[in-house]
Amino acid sequence: MTMLPPELLQHIFSYLSYPELYLLRGVSRSWQQQVASFLYWNIKTQHQVNVSIGARSWLGVALHAHHYDKAHHIVEFRPTEDQAILDTSTLTPTASWQVYHQRQLQILFSGWKSASPALPRAYEHLAGTDQELAHFHLDYNPSLACLYALPPYDWSAHNHAGTRYVGDRAMILAYSYVDPPHDPDHNDAELAANDASIPPIMTRRAQMTVLPTRTSTAPRIRIHWLRVTMDWVVAGHLPALMPAQIYADRYERLYHTLARHHGCFKYDELAEPVLAFIVEQEDRDEDKKKEPAWPLPVPSSAPPCFFAHPPTPPPDENDKDAVPASLVTYLQEHTHEYHTRLSKLGHRLAGVGVDARMIWKYPFAKSFVAGNGSLLSEEDVVRRIQDAEIEWSRLRMRCLQRSKALAL
Repeated sequence: MTMLPPELLQHIFSYLSYPELYLLRGVSRSWQQQVASFLYWNIKTQHQVNVSIGARSWLGVALHAHHYDKAHHIVEFRPTEDQAILDTSTLTPTASWQVYHQRQLQILFSGWKSASPALPRAYEHLAGTDQELAHFHLDYNPSLACLYALPPYDWSAHNHAGTRYVGDRAMILAYSYVDPPHDPDHNDAELAANDASIPPIMTRRAQMTVLPTRTSTAPRIRIHWLRVTMDWVVAGHLPALMPAQIYADRYERLYHTLARHHGCFKYDELAEPVLAFIVEQEDRDEDKKKEPAWPLPVPSSAPPCFFAHPPTPPPDENDKDAVPASLVTYLQEHTHEYHTRLSKLGHRLAGVGVDARMIWKYPFAKSFVAGNGSLLSEEDVVRRIQDAEIEWSRLRMRCLQRSKALAL
C-alpha cells in the first residue's frame, strides 16, 4: 500500500476527531503507526494533562507530553521542573475528613469535554422518570468522573524519599512525598496557640491530663510522570471504549510466571509493588524512550494489524529469576487481597458482569470508594449498581426494539 505524502496526511487527519482517528488505526500496520504519530504530535502541541488534588480548593499541576513509546502505545507526560510539586499544606484542613480528601486525585486530559447532548432519536418518546434515567446514563463519562485515592503518608516510617505509584487499567502515575519546609518559629507559635485554645481533658479514672495531639503538616507531593495508553486519551472522547491494559505484555508474562513457578494466581494488579515491578521492567530499556518524529518511517506495504500488542510467548525458566523474591513473598502473603476500596469493588463488579468503570456513575458508590465513610456495605453497593445497570439495559433494549419496529 502506497501512503500519501506526510503533509497531506497531516492535513487530512486534522479534520478528524480522536475517535475517528482511533478507528483508522485498524486499517493496516502502516496506518496504525502514522495515526499514532499524528495523535502524539497533536497531544504534544495542543493539549496537556491536569493533575488535581484536594477536597474543595483543588490544587493542580499541568503535565505535558514528553515522549511516545511506540512499542506499547504509551504516552508519557511530565511537569515542568518549577511546577512539579503539589503543596497540600496550603489547604489548611480543619477536620479529619478534609485531611482524607487531600488524598483524592483527579487526572483529566485537556481535550475532554463534558457535554449533555440531546437524546438520541430512539429515546425521544420517553417521558418523565424514564427520560431522566436515559439522560443520566447517556451523559455519563467515566473518564471525567474517576477519582484516585493516594495512600496515607506515614511520617514515622520515613519512606517518603522513594517513588510511589498509583494507577488503573490504562494509566500509571509516579510521585513521591516531599517534606514541607520547616519553619520552627511559625510552627511553635501555631502549636502554642492551638494548645492554649483547647482545654485539657481530665480522665476520671487516672485523673491524668491528656493534651491534644499535634498532627504533622501535610506533605507536599512531587509528580514525576504520568504514563497512559492511547486508549486512555481516546476513551475520554468515546466513553463506550474500554481502554487497553497498560503494559499488557509485561502483565501477562508476570501472571504466567507467578502461576507456573510460584502457584500464585490471584492478586491485586494495582498494588504498589506490582506497579513498581512493571515500571522498572520497562525503564531498563532506554531505547523505547526516544521520541518519534513526524511522520514515522513505515514500509511501503505492510500486513494488516488487528491487535494492539503481539501475543506474549509463554514464560521460560529465566523468567522465574526475573521476578524478585520480595515481590513473590508479598503476593503470596496478600493473595486474594485487594488493598483499596476501588480494587475490591472493581473485582466484585467484574465478577457479576458489570463494567468496573460504572462505579463513578452512582453517587452512593463514589461515596463508598472516595468518601470518608459510607452507611452501605460492599455487598450493598455491588447489588445496587448491578440492579441499576440491569434496569438501564432493559430500558435501552425496549427503546432500540421500538426504534427498529418503527423503521420497518
